Amino acid sequence: MEFPCEGFANGVSGTLLMENYSNDTQRGVAIASIGGVDGGGDGNDDVSSAVLWNSRTAALLNAAVRGQ
Repeated sequence: MEFPCEGFANGVSGTLLMENYSNDTQRGVAIASIGGVDGGGDGNDDVSSAVLWNSRTAALLNAAVRGQ
């Protein structure tokens, strides 16, 4: 997915995109990370890209946390 990000600082690649984030609890669901083709966007500093995660991504991350 691509989205406008005017005003983001350089070097945000790897930053998590969160869904249902709560400022009160500082918790949410990570659904993607910024990065990818063309340095994370279309070559324009005002556009970033990310690949949405799915259940296979969650399984891989959970296995890594468990050390498997």
